Amino acid sequence: MSRRTKNSMSTLSEADVENFVAELSSTDNDKEHVCPTEMSDHKNEDDSETSQRKLNEHMVNVIDETEGKAEAEVNTKRLNSDVYKSYEEEIAKIMTIINHMKSKHDEDNRNAIARELASEAKIKTLQDVNNTMAAEIAYLNHTVSELTTDNGNIKIILDIKQNEWIKASGKPSTPKENGKKLPSTKTLNSFEVLVDENDENISSSELASTEKSKDNINSQILDYRSTNNSKFQNLKTNQKSQAHGHINKKKNQVLSQKDRLKRKAIITNLEIDWLNYKTARNKVNIQLKNAKKDYYSTKIAGQKHNPKEAWKTINNILGRQSKPTVANELKVGENILTNTQDIAEGFNDYFSNIGPDLASKIDSTNFNYETYVENAKSEFAAFQPVTVQNVYQLLHCLCSNKATGVDKISCKIIKIAAPVISDSLTYIFNQAITLSIFPDEWKTARVIPLYKNGQRNMPGNYRPISVLPTISKIMERILYDQLYDYFTKFGHLSDCQFGFRKFHSTTTALLDCTNEWYMNLDRKKFNLVILIDLKKAFDTVDHQILLKKLELYGVKGQALSFVQSYISNRKQKCQIQNSLSSEKLIKCGVPQGSILGPLFFLLYINDLPQCLYKTKPRLFADDTNLTASGDSITDLEAAVNSDLENLRKWLIANKLSLNVAKTEFMLIGSKQMIRSISDLQLNVKIENESVKQVHESITLGVTIDQHLSWKSNTENICKKITSGISALRRLKEFADKQALLSVYNAIVRPYFDYCCEVWDVFVIPLPVPP
Repeated sequence: MSRRTKNSMSTLSEADVENFVAELSSTDNDKEHVCPTEMSDHKNEDDSETSQRKLNEHMVNVIDETEGKAEAEVNTKRLNSDVYKSYEEEIAKIMTIINHMKSKHDEDNRNAIARELASEAKIKTLQDVNNTMAAEIAYLNHTVSELTTDNGNIKIILDIKQNEWIKASGKPSTPKENGKKLPSTKTLNSFEVLVDENDENISSSELASTEKSKDNINSQILDYRSTNNSKFQNLKTNQKSQAHGHINKKKNQVLSQKDRLKRKAIITNLEIDWLNYKTARNKVNIQLKNAKKDYYSTKIAGQKHNPKEAWKTINNILGRQSKPTVANELKVGENILTNTQDIAEGFNDYFSNIGPDLASKIDSTNFNYETYVENAKSEFAAFQPVTVQNVYQLLHCLCSNKATGVDKISCKIIKIAAPVISDSLTYIFNQAITLSIFPDEWKTARVIPLYKNGQRNMPGNYRPISVLPTISKIMERILYDQLYDYFTKFGHLSDCQFGFRKFHSTTTALLDCTNEWYMNLDRKKFNLVILIDLKKAFDTVDHQILLKKLELYGVKGQALSFVQSYISNRKQKCQIQNSLSSEKLIKCGVPQGSILGPLFFLLYINDLPQCLYKTKPRLFADDTNLTASGDSITDLEAAVNSDLENLRKWLIANKLSLNVAKTEFMLIGSKQMIRSISDLQLNVKIENESVKQVHESITLGVTIDQHLSWKSNTENICKKITSGISALRRLKEFADKQALLSVYNAIVRPYFDYCCEVWDVFVIPLPVPP
């Protein structure tokens, strides 16, 4: 019997054995019934062996059958057990998900309840603050002692006892809007403006008196300014200067601990103490390096749209010293000025007299500027009053980091105070419009010299940067919007002008030029381009000519009177460090740093194209170029000289000066065309002086050569980005990848993006190395 059979038998139950014995007995009985008497002894032995063999085979078959049944039963039980286990696992997963969803649902309910409770608490807090403000307004009305009307003059008083207010109302939390902090109730009350309600008592006879009205509105601005100077300056934001912004209190504690370990190691001179110190030092150095990297990365990321501030941060990181904006001495005539007050006076004299000195050298007696200006059929007779909402929006859109004027009221303070000063400013603006008077207090500019190039002690190498009072710019914006809409609606602005206009830029100006030049080259024609340079054009605008031209363009009546008040009696002060010069009267020129100044300059030179007959002009403010095209170089020379003479007469009539030394001309053509006339010498003249010929020139910031190849422009761009790439290389250890990308976008990419529509399509890209 096999091992398998033995093993199978060992698994039989007692009932199986009994059945087997019974079956065996029945078999023996059958055999005895078949042959009971005929068997011999030998035959009985054979039958016994056969029966034994059959018995064994039968037992094996029974055992195999029983084993199969047992295995089948065991497999069934095992299968049922596995299925049951899988069911249990699935049920456990489902219960886990159900419990998680139930807990999340409970958490959401709890959060909703918490938010509801917080909202109720917030509403209650706001109600308390509102009640406090109402009580405080009543208190302010009680404490203000002077609220009178003097000769129809509005008194604006900001007399608020801040200490008592804080004591009465406490310190409520600062609300937010769009993620930004709004001014607190304390700050808004500090700007509370109380306006006399009796302005309706001003009689029409008083308004009819121009001089009296002028005195009234000027005194209003004086009161407004004096009050602001006494109150607003005390509310300046405290900005704590941090020499190392990445080092906080916790870092200082770690540094102190490192220093203590060093002192201990020096005293004991034990190896274990030195080991502790070096370990602490290395740990601190790593922490400081990471903190410094995080600090500068965050700071640079916030300056990605401001290249100037980005360069300041980069120079600070790299330890570069900024050069002084103004020299320590100034040469005026034969004198050398070293005192800052004297230097301020010297700059102010130079800036205020340069325009009148140039204009006085021009004799325009025999020339009439009116012959170039077409008399408009449209009319702009009066400025429209402004609403409180418009004033509030203009105040709210102010840039907080702009420089302050002579009134020393910052844009940030005005922006914060917008909700409570809008009404008062609206009244003043509308009164100024009604009276056609621009307040004198808004006409004084603070001038800061900005170095250009050349010797630093020469005043001619500086550009004046004028800063006007912020509130005056709000008034100017109101006037500008109405005037600009009028001139664009009736098409009074020349199509040749691309400067200071909506939907116009240096890109559109250069595209217009290059498009014509390429078309002429396709026709095998030469382009003769004159690059005009006007001398101090903005500073030499004659006020009387400007007013007359505005009248010819349709600005009349009250509107013209207001413009006259705006441009007359303007003054300036020059500031060098903390020294401020005396006031100087500005006799000519449009106001620098103003909103209306650029528009008035465009209108002043708007008729320049009317004097040209053989060339096509293109202007971007005072940057002007004239283009003549043709097959014959001789004809081009004659056409250009003719129009230059016409331009000279127009400049004299308008009291403007041409800088012949910086005026240039360039002949543009293909290499083959230029080679064919290499022996010819062009003679271009203006005012009996020869104009210099160049092969390439920088126009509106883009380098243009005589073949329009853009090779020189590409080389200049590469030179400009060198310093930026060097800074990026050195900044790797101070800033992360995202911050470096911000630096690239701020100081490198603008050189690639500037006017790229003009030259980028003609540049052949370099092959990328494998």
